[in-house]
Amino acid sequence: MNSPLPPLEAAWQTLRCNLEWAQEFGLVFLFCSDILTKEQLFQRASALMQAQVRPFQRPEIADAQSMVDKLLPIAINPSSVQVETGMPLWLDLDRQAGDPTWDRAREEFLHRLNERRSALAREHPRTVILALPLDWTKRAAEAAPDLWTIRQPSVYLDTQSQKQPLPTASELPSESMPRNLDHQPPPATVLGWQKMANGQEPLSLWDAARATEAALASGHHQLAWDIAQNAVHQARGLVEKSGKTPQRLRDLSVSLNKFGDVAQALGRLDEAQQAFRESERLCRALLEDFGETAERLRDLSVSWERLGIVAQALGQLDEAQQAFRESERLRRRLLDEFGQTPERLRDLSVSMDKLGAVAQALGRLEEAQQAFRESERLRRRLLDEFGETPQRLRDLSVSMDKLGAVAQALGRLEEAQQAFRESERLRRRLLDEFGETPQRLRDLSVSMDKLGAVAQALGRLEEAQQAFRESERLRRRLLDEFGETPQRLRDLSVSMDKLGAVAQALGRLEEAQQAFRESERLCRRLLDEFGQTPQRRRDLSVSLNKLGAVAQALGRLEEAQQMFRESERLDRTLLNDFGQTPEGLRDLAIAQEGIGDVALALGRLDEAQQAYVTELELGQELVSQYGESVGALEVLAYAEMRLGQIVRQQGQSTLAQAHYQRARQLYQRLALAMPHDLRYQAALKQLDEMTKA
Repeated sequence: MNSPLPPLEAAWQTLRCNLEWAQEFGLVFLFCSDILTKEQLFQRASALMQAQVRPFQRPEIADAQSMVDKLLPIAINPSSVQVETGMPLWLDLDRQAGDPTWDRAREEFLHRLNERRSALAREHPRTVILALPLDWTKRAAEAAPDLWTIRQPSVYLDTQSQKQPLPTASELPSESMPRNLDHQPPPATVLGWQKMANGQEPLSLWDAARATEAALASGHHQLAWDIAQNAVHQARGLVEKSGKTPQRLRDLSVSLNKFGDVAQALGRLDEAQQAFRESERLCRALLEDFGETAERLRDLSVSWERLGIVAQALGQLDEAQQAFRESERLRRRLLDEFGQTPERLRDLSVSMDKLGAVAQALGRLEEAQQAFRESERLRRRLLDEFGETPQRLRDLSVSMDKLGAVAQALGRLEEAQQAFRESERLRRRLLDEFGETPQRLRDLSVSMDKLGAVAQALGRLEEAQQAFRESERLRRRLLDEFGETPQRLRDLSVSMDKLGAVAQALGRLEEAQQAFRESERLCRRLLDEFGQTPQRRRDLSVSLNKLGAVAQALGRLEEAQQMFRESERLDRTLLNDFGQTPEGLRDLAIAQEGIGDVALALGRLDEAQQAYVTELELGQELVSQYGESVGALEVLAYAEMRLGQIVRQQGQSTLAQAHYQRARQLYQRLALAMPHDLRYQAALKQLDEMTKA
């Protein structure tokens, strides 16, 4: 087994990454057991910053009270020189570890700094490092819960037990989950947990949570599962043995959330949902039994949000909407009763985003647009009233993406393009002014995807292809430079789908087929290596539909039929397993359309008619349940046109004319709503030719 790095080297690796990547405010907790070794670490950090002409500011104090009297004002109100040069701040809060006077001063400092979190983030353009005693992990999180949620990867300098944790899963971007590496040696944090849990005194629940996160972040999924289960068992045992106290109930809630995070990361969504539900009940019990505080109300709002996210991933959209609404109500109440803060305003904007996404998935586009607009207004207000930060700029870019997507679905292509362009400008600005990170590179790739999709809908195929190619290059670069994750692999599969669609529209069928095949391979690999989720199964269904369409255009009808049939089976399974959604109904309708087209080309009129009737019924269900949308009208129009063609061949001219008339009316409505989309004019021309024949 590989030996862990020496404590100083391991700590330097983590801290160096924080300093080298720092292009904006970043808070780092440094937990250390040895003052002398900490000084060696500081010397390395200082040399690095001196080379960048950004020396540390490191004020000294003589007594415990000076933490609050001297260090707190420095942290909250940096000098103009520090702001202009981006000078990092190092605060030594670790003197006299274990001394009650110093411990009280540390708690007061962290508590008061937590209250001024927004000022800290707004005023400091670079890194702030808080050095604390080694055993202060839990106390720091409790004294400064808001700061704890925004911290960068923490640094652990433990020369006593020779244990060095890796950055935790919660400290990494959520999209960067690595592949399963259970065959590799686990990180030192996990080794320490195993050693103590196997024989001597157990670690605290916070140590177990830290080990869970480190195991998950390093790809040791089974270990993460085992540790998280053990932590829940330990926390539950303490409640049952020693009675309910606010702290014990909160510890159990945190342990359940950690277990739910592991379950969700492993695709075990039912178990994640069960854990989050119990955590939500505990948050509610804390409010009812021990009184309301702003922190407890926010904890409950976060629990509801977690439940909504899992329900959405399971396809339980009504349940997801209910959870997000409960979270929204709590957040509005926090603003009304406890006052407006940047964090509370942002929390509400996130709730509106979540509600908008569910409304959009349910086909309620006007409702979705209303929610996204409120989110956008909140985010512009945060920028105007509290100043620009990278997070606030990114939040606004996300709002513009969401508004653009709804406008596009409503057929307002110019409006959609305008929103996507603002999002793109914000994201290029973030990269230019604050530096490259995986998240920012991915965000730009998403913007290029969206701009490409609008250009394609407007008939500007070369412009669309150029945008999709830039997105593809960014995504391949992310995979090459930062490693494979499920999100990055899926992103590349989406890029290949989009490039294939443009190549197909340009008549380059072999090129389109090659792109769709790469997308299909990626979709199957995701299912095989990372487990089945509704999204992954749908992604494969979409790829198969696209491959079927290209095979049909190339005259390979039996191959096309095979693709459409597999897609249909996946779509029906998704509807049966996860319930009806507008997206699911439309996917199945598209598969039926492909099956009908191939059967019609093969002269199997009865089989084709059955497929188109099913498509028509699905379109009618879409309109009946979710209202008229572009997608629903497209399904109805195409099915009517093809049914008219079939019944005419069967000698039923009057019935054929009725089908043609309904198809013409639908395509005329689509052409008026989306004049830039040339497909509808082409369909009307085709209908004229059918009528004359």
